[in-house]
Amino acid sequence: MVVYLADKLPDHAKKQLEELGCEVVNNPGATADELNKGVEGMVLIVRSTKVQAPCIQSSPNLKLIIRAGAGVNNIDLETAAKTGVFVANCPGQNSIAVAELTMGLILSLDRQIPDNIIDFRNGKWNKALFSKAEGVFGKTLGIIGTGNIGQAVIERAHAFGMPVVAWSRSLTPERAEELGVTYAENVEKVAAQCDVLSVHLAMSPQTKNIISAEVLAALPDGSMFINTSRAGVVDEEALFTEVKSGRLRAGIDVFNDEPEFKTGDFSNRFQELPGAYVTHHIGASTQQAQNAVALDAIDIVRGYKQNGTVRNKVV
Repeated sequence: MVVYLADKLPDHAKKQLEELGCEVVNNPGATADELNKGVEGMVLIVRSTKVQAPCIQSSPNLKLIIRAGAGVNNIDLETAAKTGVFVANCPGQNSIAVAELTMGLILSLDRQIPDNIIDFRNGKWNKALFSKAEGVFGKTLGIIGTGNIGQAVIERAHAFGMPVVAWSRSLTPERAEELGVTYAENVEKVAAQCDVLSVHLAMSPQTKNIISAEVLAALPDGSMFINTSRAGVVDEEALFTEVKSGRLRAGIDVFNDEPEFKTGDFSNRFQELPGAYVTHHIGASTQQAQNAVALDAIDIVRGYKQNGTVRNKVV
């Protein structure tokens, strides 16, 4: 069985796949255009690299695509289903990593940590400006989506003394009480009650632009918005307008039209906004998370190779 690695996984992952008797094609710098020419593997493992229809259609031996992460919006599920290619994912393995970045962005916005460091490296001293942080203790955190990641953020917010108000399609008042959060009936009611709004939802037709212009407008002046989930869950035009006006601040790990390449120069309109801190879609990119995801992906390969079953099958 040939396994094609189209994104970087820990070195031990390749070794363990080989120990399973797999032939490993390791191409961590693969692009969507390169994959569209077809892959030789029976199993394709990706992280963020897009798997589009031409890739699936040009790979006659392909039987299984594994997303080494939770979301599968970078994979053409419709084409996979039509061609009989299984798609599986590795949910829940990166929850802590994403939650840590979420808290990091909140603290960075409050204390202007990146700007502090940039000024220091440029030889500028401005203690008066950077001493104006409010602090997050007692600030209300709004959570949209109370799955594994949302719950991990709630736990860490409580440790910082932040009360939490939350909404999720599956959240009930009883479950909210168990989590130690205030239940809200809808997204706008969360926004109206919080100082920081953080979204933790998978991308789907139901969640597209769920953080609408109306939701952002419901946030009090000076609030923060955090997105470490998927770009499509927020109306990016409305977010840009709110941050540009200075009314809101944003910490985002995902945005529309992210570069397809792994390394290189690019431009984005959020670069011009001092109230926006944007990271490189690194929410799940800790060594701990990648080790856990790699082990889960290998276990899926093992099950498929040994008995033909696909755990965590999405398609």
